Amino acid sequence: MIPAIRTQIHLQGLPENKSLLFNRLCPNIDDPRTKVRTAKDAALQGLLASYSSGTLPLYRQAVRRWKDFLAAQDDVLTFTMEVTSPLVVGKGDQNVHEFGITLQSPWATPVIPGSAVKGVLSTFAHTQGGGDWAKGALASFAGKFSLIMFGGQNEKNKLFAGALDFLDAWWLPGTGQESPFTGDIITAHNGTWYRAGTEHAPDNWPDGMDNPVPNPFAVVKQGENFLFAIRGTQSWRELAKDLLIQAATEHGFGAKTGVGYGRMGYIPSADEIIASMPAMSDPELAQLFQKEKGNPSLKDAFAAEAVRRPYAPELQGLFARHQPAVCMLNDLQNQQPLTWRNVRDLHDRYRTALGEIGISPEAQEVQTIFRICQPLAPQNWEQSWFNAFAPTACQLLAGKTADEIDGLLRNDAQTCPPLADFKEAIQQHPTLDDDDKVLLLEDFFPESQA
Repeated sequence: MIPAIRTQIHLQGLPENKSLLFNRLCPNIDDPRTKVRTAKDAALQGLLASYSSGTLPLYRQAVRRWKDFLAAQDDVLTFTMEVTSPLVVGKGDQNVHEFGITLQSPWATPVIPGSAVKGVLSTFAHTQGGGDWAKGALASFAGKFSLIMFGGQNEKNKLFAGALDFLDAWWLPGTGQESPFTGDIITAHNGTWYRAGTEHAPDNWPDGMDNPVPNPFAVVKQGENFLFAIRGTQSWRELAKDLLIQAATEHGFGAKTGVGYGRMGYIPSADEIIASMPAMSDPELAQLFQKEKGNPSLKDAFAAEAVRRPYAPELQGLFARHQPAVCMLNDLQNQQPLTWRNVRDLHDRYRTALGEIGISPEAQEVQTIFRICQPLAPQNWEQSWFNAFAPTACQLLAGKTADEIDGLLRNDAQTCPPLADFKEAIQQHPTLDDDDKVLLLEDFFPESQA
């Protein structure tokens, strides 16, 4: 027997390309001295193993270029979907391993071909959309909407190209070297019926009584993401996107969709997430923050929500990152009794976030923290971290009316800043009129009016 691979190739070692290894370089697959199952298991394990250190960086670079190319096209719509149940595309392709899988060359990464995307969508539209979405192959001619979106033959036997191009859906790798594949298994219970009509088995109906024969194969595991791209007229590509999201959720891609495989869920873009944040409840926002807190595209939006919303226990994580002074104040107010050690412990808890955000003594929560903690502080607090919380006279008076300033100076024992600092702050106050300034200065600094 002529071997599938020349012996010289074996001597060169196995390649990094999983696709070449899986589909072409199949050592011992036809060697009668080797069990076929052993050779197939070895090929499957090679596919499931992590990519080499040289493969994924090249693929990530290709993904970046692909995204840049798509972004430069005015007529291309892109979006991302996440695998929510095992996905296998191309399982029925001919293969010496008795199961196939579609891989993208030269990286051997999973891909959903554009033809498969179009096929899933056109079938879903045909089954769910009525006569206007009928496919030409299953009807005398294509429905009017199907004809526009997918192309086909009209009632006059004239052929049309579709208005949209469905591009390949690329796999989006994570940050590590993990493989996107995982093992799965299908167990046959009717081997006799499969061999029916041959010299080895009689012709009979399947009864499920044969010994089970497990057959392993590879699938794309849950949690992996794919980038979809549709080119064409804006209104039609937007409609195709909506239909495709529904088809991915209800029907799925690839093989075994009838038993729940191939389902995918839509991942909103950063702009869509940002637009939806104001309408979210606190628990919804907390859940989103837990999932997306590392997304740099959403950092400013999360910070804006922390400023806009009142503090809530559900949003502790969000506020601890973007409004740490508010969290520190809440913890201070809940500490009974309160000691300087408590203050230091709370500050240490939020030290990193306070350093990143910066302490703004003009903020009301910072001023309140200072007012609560100052009586507990040691005499040399000006030399410690607590000094950053001390507001100036101008910061204390900012935005206050003449009555509020009068109440502040009468009711508070002003040791920091000292009362003398308020004289200049009143004189320079940007919103007080001259009469109010004169009255305040006469009340609290009569010697300067003499």
